[in-house]
Parts: sequence; C-alpha cells; structure tokens
Amino acid sequence: MTTDDIDKRSYWQLKAVVVWIVLLVSTVTAWLESSNHNMIADIITIILALIKVILVIYSYMEVVGAARWLQILCGLWMLIVFGVILFSYTMPDLLLHLPLMR
Repeated sequence: MTTDDIDKRSYWQLKAVVVWIVLLVSTVTAWLESSNHNMIADIITIILALIKVILVIYSYMEVVGAARWLQILCGLWMLIVFGVILFSYTMPDLLLHLPLMR
C-alpha cells in the first residue's frame, strides 16, 4: 500500500464522516423544528430533507461518478418531487380546484 492509497482512503473516510455529521445535524434540526407547527418551520424541514436526499444520492449512492444520464435523471427526480411537495404544501387552495381532486 502506497502513501497515495492511504491519502485517498483517508480522504474518502473523512468525506463520509463529514456527510454523516451533516445528515445527523439536519435530522436533529428537522426534528426540533417539527414541533413549531408554522409554515416557515415546515418549509425549513422540507428544505433540510432535500439537502439530505442530495447528500445521500451523491455521496453514499455515488451518483457523482455514474453516467451523465443517471446524474441528470437523479437531479430531475429531486427537482420534480420536492417541487411538487413545496407547491402542494404552500398552495393547498390551488390543489382543491383541480378537476382530479373533486
């Protein structure tokens, strides 16, 4: 094992620990904010969930090193899912007027 291998290994271990700490802190923050029951706290919780999804997909699932089409597909999926969640949460009155909801 060369020193370059050790440096690469320690880099990836440090990156995994940093991502894990960010995931842990955002989970605790979302849990603490969930008891406030106001729109701003709920939107912060949704944004924290988006950050966690981005970190998991690109760090632990290693989509960063995958084919370009998979990176684009994952990015579009995140935009669509969280866009729909934020839209449906912030504008529920508009959803009630859609023909599908009657």
